[in-house]
Amino acid sequence: MRTQIYTYLAACLLFVFQNAMQMHAQDYAGYANEVRKNVWQWDNPDFTAREVPVKYNNESAVILAFHNDIQANGKKKIRFDVNTILSLNKELYYTNIHRIMIKIQDDNALNTYSEINFREQQREMGYRISKKMRTVVGARIIKPDGDIREVNVDEAVNITEGKQDNIEYKKLAIPELQKGDILDYFIQDEMHMDDENIPVLNFPFIHQYPMLSYSVHCEVGKNLTTEYRSINGAPEFTVSENEENYILDVRQEDIKKAGNYIWTEPFRQYPIIRLSILHNESSNMYKPATARKRGLYKDPSPEAMLIDAFMSLNDLGITTNGLSADMAKDMKRFRKNNPNADKKEMTDFIYNSWKFHLHNASYLSSYAALYILNSFLFDQKIESKMGFTTSRNGPRKEDVIRFWEFDPVVTANNNTQVFTYPSFFTVSEEYNYMYEGEEATLMETKKGRLKPSGSSFENITIPITTPKDNLYDVKTLTSFSDEDPSLLIINREMQIKRNAKFPYQYLILLFEEVDNEKRQELGITRSLVEESEKERRTRKYAEGYKAQFEKDKKAQIDSLKQEVSLYHDIHPKEVLDFSVTSSGATQNKKELVYSVKYVMEGFVNRAGTNIILDAGKLLGSQVKPDDEDINRDKGTYTPYPRAYENEIRIILPPGYSIDKTDNLNKNVENDCGRFVSTSSVNDSVLTIHTSKVYKNSYEPLSNWKKLLQIIDAANDFYGQSIVLKKL
Repeated sequence: MRTQIYTYLAACLLFVFQNAMQMHAQDYAGYANEVRKNVWQWDNPDFTAREVPVKYNNESAVILAFHNDIQANGKKKIRFDVNTILSLNKELYYTNIHRIMIKIQDDNALNTYSEINFREQQREMGYRISKKMRTVVGARIIKPDGDIREVNVDEAVNITEGKQDNIEYKKLAIPELQKGDILDYFIQDEMHMDDENIPVLNFPFIHQYPMLSYSVHCEVGKNLTTEYRSINGAPEFTVSENEENYILDVRQEDIKKAGNYIWTEPFRQYPIIRLSILHNESSNMYKPATARKRGLYKDPSPEAMLIDAFMSLNDLGITTNGLSADMAKDMKRFRKNNPNADKKEMTDFIYNSWKFHLHNASYLSSYAALYILNSFLFDQKIESKMGFTTSRNGPRKEDVIRFWEFDPVVTANNNTQVFTYPSFFTVSEEYNYMYEGEEATLMETKKGRLKPSGSSFENITIPITTPKDNLYDVKTLTSFSDEDPSLLIINREMQIKRNAKFPYQYLILLFEEVDNEKRQELGITRSLVEESEKERRTRKYAEGYKAQFEKDKKAQIDSLKQEVSLYHDIHPKEVLDFSVTSSGATQNKKELVYSVKYVMEGFVNRAGTNIILDAGKLLGSQVKPDDEDINRDKGTYTPYPRAYENEIRIILPPGYSIDKTDNLNKNVENDCGRFVSTSSVNDSVLTIHTSKVYKNSYEPLSNWKKLLQIIDAANDFYGQSIVLKKL
């Protein structure tokens, strides 16, 4: 009997291995050709269109037809397993064909579509899991006379990266494409996954070019959990079904292009159908206990998604010993040195300790990291709540389609302090600006497993910062070079607050110096290198840290040049000096304060014996809306309310005077903010004061003209020159 069993198992194993070898050895070229043949033979009348309506003749390009075809199913698959010999896995099978037929009408579109990048095949193996992906690309050019020329995809070249020359992707050139041609191309992604779900699919009914038609067809297995919703006025799927699948279809004609607008948020402003396909029946896929079972769900409730998010906290299975132990050591020192500290001071310290030690626990998700912070506050008898919110860069609360689109948030001391996942430079209460004004749903911290329900939730609005909170306070002293009067020597002092400081911190600050500041703040006496040298298991990292710190110091001059380029949108000729007074990265030094001295060219011109100085450019680069923006049809999402206060002093060269400076005086103020500038001359020094304020992070379309007045005034000032006359 035992012999018969082994014989049967051997036969099964042989069957499995033979099939695996056949799959591995499958002729990719033959498979790809079959896919291309199938796609080119689609019976879809949209792809017979050839004519562009007269109203679109002046567009850069026009999409004649755009179609997405989605196929998804959960299949059972026999797999060899080292423990069980044979196992029956539930594998998610998914294909997505993205086909576009586009008329090329100018050089910009020609440059955009002159090549296609793609990955051909990927395969990942792991313990009892497998993931395979392969991509097929097809492209053909339809000439104005109707001649169809298929592009040879075999000529795609490998693009490699890294020391090992690993193939990152392939690049396919479209060499015969010309203005007036139609490019018909598709990309098919096919995936087989054991332990991952399909990423959320977003179908935007908008494009940078007009679309004569856009359609989506989905066939999704009934053994999967499929959830979908239309947002921002997107059309609805029509739903049908057969024995095995739910079938979702939608089609829309004559879709105008999206404007090339500044300050937009697609998930808040553009029509999109959102589709989530989950393999919730697979034991390899994580899902909270409250997750929906197999079936089709239209417009799942945000409350259901929130409950999923809260329930997921019960399943984190995290080990907090290392992070919590480090925080406990810091807290012990703090209590000893600050016996009279109040709850807010304690909370600030706990946050800064948590954030500092978090870099040693980078494996933690944002959910786990905030959960640990909340638990530690609770253990220290500080009132706190854990909750979730949405980002202004993503969908609204009511438009979320998976629970992990909610971001974690912690509040403390009766919601007077708010904490989100930090950056390296944030200090206590500097939550990410993306959450300002968003609703957060909270639950009170308790011991044991969470049991979320609508009745246990508390909703708050995360406070919005003011322009003064996000202040750029800039003082500039400018003089003419003695050696070459066509060059300006600029000494600029920057004092930047809160959200406004982060881009500059990443550019100019050295990790080693900031790390030492944070250690000093927490009472940690050893530096990172000294700490590494102390322990045998980390000693090997010490030399690497030293080498990296030296490398960072040498690279800082290039970073300073980038800082000048960021400020002026013009590269400096030379950086002369630099110093930091305050890093803005510790609780007692929240503002970033630094100065940089550099040489600029291109600001000075000669007119006979007189000098023409582009004084307005000393203000720094300005937002420049294009013609499409002026007549936009969407409101504006700026990053955050902010204020720019500038004092610009220009030392006149000996023997020169200024005739007039009236053109430097501006005054525009309205409900959205202001731009005001004044100028005066005293003792051969021209002093200019400017004040620019954006009051709100969001302005409705009805306020666009007012906001544009401020932008135009700033750009008008930026373009002003003054004449220095020879005495």
